[in-house]
Amino acid sequence: MTMVFAAPDESTITPEAGESAKAARKLIAQKRLFLARWLLTKGEQTTLKGTIVSHVPGVTVIDVDSSRINVLTPVNWLLDDEVIKAADFMTQWRGQDVTMECLRVEYSGKIKTTIYAVYKISVGGETAEAIIPVNITSASS
Repeated sequence: MTMVFAAPDESTITPEAGESAKAARKLIAQKRLFLARWLLTKGEQTTLKGTIVSHVPGVTVIDVDSSRINVLTPVNWLLDDEVIKAADFMTQWRGQDVTMECLRVEYSGKIKTTIYAVYKISVGGETAEAIIPVNITSASS
């Protein structure tokens, strides 16, 4: 079983909400920072090859060998030196074979959970790179 926990959408918190909105934004930022640190310290580089099935903000579903995998997907990407939203190119690439370079974190307890976070996607001759605050390269590079 593969499970992904996406952070709440901060855009749903209106500025007029006052102190409760500030507290909610702080909590969201703390959760994002925790997840980012966890992925960067525990994550292993992996490659997923499959077909894009669907995309919602923050998560892309791909079919890999008849298994559906949910992949954490940043919002902003660089494609042909242009900033583009993931939703825009995921819609275009739906149903196409993709290669995703990801960080993978796996935990096995009573159930096995796996989180994939994509940072590079290739389809045909096109490659999109996530715009995130870190640079991810192979340790052997």
